[in-house]
Amino acid sequence: MEDPIRNQTQAPAPQSFQDVEQLVMKLYQPGLSPQELFEIQRSLHELQLSEHGWDIANALLGSQNQTARFFGALTYTIKLNSVGGTLDSDSKDSLEKNILHWIVTCAQQNDHRTTTKLSTTLALFYLLNTDKLELAVTKLTLGCLGKETSFLGEGFKIRNVDKSELATLKPDFYKMIILFIAALGDEAGKMMPTLTPQKYSQLMEEYEKMIPDVLFLIHFALAEYGRSTGDVESYTPICNYAMASFATINHFCLNHGNQKTETLTSLSACLTASINWCMTSLAEDALEQLVEIMSTGSRIFNEAHYGAVSQLLRSDWAKQSLQSLQSEPEYESESQFLPLMLAYGETQVQSLLESIHDNEKGPAAREIVDTMQELLKCQGYPEVEDQVIPGALEFWNKFVEDIEDCIGEGTADSWISYAKEVVNVMAQQICYKIQVPPPLDWESWPADDKKSLRDFRTDVKDLLQSSYRIIGTPLVELFAGRATQAALNSNFIRVESSLFSLVALEASSDEHNDTIFASLFDSSLYSQILTDDDLNRRSHSTGIFLIGQSTMFFARNPQYLPAALNFLFPSLQDPKTSDQASRAIHSLCSSCRKALVPELGNFLTQYELFISLPTANEFAVERVSGAIGFLLQALPSLSNTISGVNTLLTYVKTGIASAKGLLSQGQTEDGRGVATKSMRCLSSIAKSLQAPTDENLVDLEAEDDKEPVIDDQTKQELHDLQSRIFEILSDTMSILGDDGDIIEDICSVFKAGFTEPHYTPFHFAANIVVQFFQATTITTPRIESVLRMGCSFLRSLRSDPETTQSVTALALHLANLIQQLQDPRADAEIAQSLLEMLTRFMPAHIDTLLTIQPVSLVETLLGFTVTAIEVPEPLPKRSALTFWNTLLDLPPSPNLNAVLSHYGPTLSSAIIGQLCGQATRVDLDFFVGPLRKLVRRDVHAKTWLLDALAQRNVDGVVARRFVMQLGVATTQRATKDLVSAFWSASMGVSFGGYVPQRMARAEMMSPSGST
Repeated sequence: MEDPIRNQTQAPAPQSFQDVEQLVMKLYQPGLSPQELFEIQRSLHELQLSEHGWDIANALLGSQNQTARFFGALTYTIKLNSVGGTLDSDSKDSLEKNILHWIVTCAQQNDHRTTTKLSTTLALFYLLNTDKLELAVTKLTLGCLGKETSFLGEGFKIRNVDKSELATLKPDFYKMIILFIAALGDEAGKMMPTLTPQKYSQLMEEYEKMIPDVLFLIHFALAEYGRSTGDVESYTPICNYAMASFATINHFCLNHGNQKTETLTSLSACLTASINWCMTSLAEDALEQLVEIMSTGSRIFNEAHYGAVSQLLRSDWAKQSLQSLQSEPEYESESQFLPLMLAYGETQVQSLLESIHDNEKGPAAREIVDTMQELLKCQGYPEVEDQVIPGALEFWNKFVEDIEDCIGEGTADSWISYAKEVVNVMAQQICYKIQVPPPLDWESWPADDKKSLRDFRTDVKDLLQSSYRIIGTPLVELFAGRATQAALNSNFIRVESSLFSLVALEASSDEHNDTIFASLFDSSLYSQILTDDDLNRRSHSTGIFLIGQSTMFFARNPQYLPAALNFLFPSLQDPKTSDQASRAIHSLCSSCRKALVPELGNFLTQYELFISLPTANEFAVERVSGAIGFLLQALPSLSNTISGVNTLLTYVKTGIASAKGLLSQGQTEDGRGVATKSMRCLSSIAKSLQAPTDENLVDLEAEDDKEPVIDDQTKQELHDLQSRIFEILSDTMSILGDDGDIIEDICSVFKAGFTEPHYTPFHFAANIVVQFFQATTITTPRIESVLRMGCSFLRSLRSDPETTQSVTALALHLANLIQQLQDPRADAEIAQSLLEMLTRFMPAHIDTLLTIQPVSLVETLLGFTVTAIEVPEPLPKRSALTFWNTLLDLPPSPNLNAVLSHYGPTLSSAIIGQLCGQATRVDLDFFVGPLRKLVRRDVHAKTWLLDALAQRNVDGVVARRFVMQLGVATTQRATKDLVSAFWSASMGVSFGGYVPQRMARAEMMSPSGST
């Protein structure tokens, strides 16, 4: 044969087919440099894509070397991907014939690697040339039988061939046919998302014509091939390959096909044969495919199929597999028993429950459920050694979820008692599995293993909580009894897992469980946990968590509070439990403050002891200080509350003094740390002295809202206390005014009193708050927090003559801050906070704001809002628009009318400038309200808008139409559509034809008739 490569006018580096083969062989040789490898790959890829690519592929496939043959198959694939869909009829016939020839030849040569590659290549050819797809498997099968395929009639199908002929297929040929079928499913699945609707329909139409032949060959392989000879070794691999191909084809048919009745029937028959093969062979490969089919194609399963799988899962093989799983953790990765059991369980939970009392199906269903229980008993710690339980947990989550659903639907009456019994047993086993190893073992674990067990315990919480909703109080009783019994036996690992399970149930809020919790908290369990033993540390921590979670129980049963506190206070001294104990104390005092008032003296004693301990970190001190604050708030006398707060302030003041000393000695970091701890303590006290929400409720039937009567002595005590607090704040500000955390804490102290009655420790006189506000500048750290505090302060102030002076002072300093910032773009977040505080002057204090002197400061404030609209930064822009939206909603007044007359043109210009393309689409909603209200608010608004549009060279007709339509738009939505359309037209540089149809109709309906 003439070598076309040698005869090229400008020959590439390889000069013949032999040269190409040698280059291919060199490609796979070790030791090549990256440059050499790149050059060889480039040369070969160019040859593959050249006009001689088909010839090169044929030549390489005829080689005696397997590597060369594989590269030849690869060349076919690359060439097909390049031009396979554009071949003429003759080229397609020739190419089809060649690939069929080579795939049969390679199968005869036992070249499995090349045969597999050619299977994909042949599948790709038929999928690119769908007019030949219907007879694809027929031609390949006949070719393997040595029959001529050139003159096949359209009605000829391989399923019509005598089965005795198919039985003569060599195993390697049948394996190759099965591989090709799998490739058809895989490649079609990859191709589908990339096709146009037309090509998708065309491919599916031809594919469905081929499906009966495909399923016929799969079924024959699974049920009949090789059975007459009894040659198990020859047909076993064929069956396993057929299982894999069936899984692929089934998935494709169910996801892409029309699911015709005959197709579903054939799929079901193949499934029956697949299950029978699995039961006969117990081959892991086949079982793996059955799991895949159950997971992705369960729609074709019927009752008989599930019954057969159930039989398999109750067979001797299943029992042996279960025993191996329980004794050998590594067996999990070798066997398909567990995946098959879980796949079956996931789809059959409700069926299992409904079958429990059925005379025929009941024993099998109970045996399956019992097996799922046994899966919870494998050796080792979950996720670390026991890799079985995570999958089992998924089943039980589904099991419990389905039970809950059935209870809700009222369909669980016949089997609910059995279900509760099963869930109870499961919960007991789960409680055992979440046990943590002894401390020494735990410390030796790698970090990843520790995390895995922690994650498992977290996952278990949801399951136990769901189980509690089914079982109820008996489950609480189970875990509480387990904990107390374990404590008696000094088994603190079991104590911890039992307490952890109780925590997971979150059952203490239900008063039906009070007797059980009372027995638990009244037992010796907690006193035993307190013993100084490393083995108890984890149970100690979990015990604290349970107390902190059980606040509703203690609120109903305050007689158990002293015992709980006797456990928690010593826990503050342990660095591993101090934070958790402080959190629990805080929760108890919040919920049970009145019941704990008699214990206030004990609290203060414990606080004095605790504050000097190394465990008194910032978090713990904050929580314990707040806890005492709750008790002080609950005292019946304000004088007593003041006295208690003074006691706590002594510790705060001592801390600030200590911080000043450290700072003066150059120990800056330590000084800041002590000051921050003290301020957090003060902030927590302030918050906890707020009355509970239910005590703040307004009595709507009361005739008036009078302040309580306070005697002069108490007023003086309160004044002295507040002076002392402000002194602390001032001292802290003077030494650490550059610390953002300190600024936030000071703001928090002030904010705590804004919502409280007048005569309370942290409700400062308005001038005190203003004094702090005036001490700030635009460079004050966390100035945004100060401004947010200002917003809260303005909301809390009543509009009366007494507050006018304070409001005026706030407005003046706000103007001062704006002058310091100058440009909103200098700091967008600060600008946003300034504008938000400015908005908070409305509605109550708007007249005060607009009458501050000198008038230039009013211009500073309002001018800043207009400038902010024009900046590109979204935060100040939106806040400025919100300011004007709020202002334009206010009722008319002389001051407000003057402002609108003065700023109307400037505001209109700013808004129009943004709508003419400077704003972004996401900002448009913020313009709708101000624009709509401006047009309706002032008769001059349309003139201002027209002038602004003219300044931006908007066509006069378009401008008048736009403004007119703003006036007649009857809804917020209509205005929004109009603004959006105008902005879109502006961004497109064309102002014609932008008006939405609904707005055009509005124009025609307008009484004015025209512009």
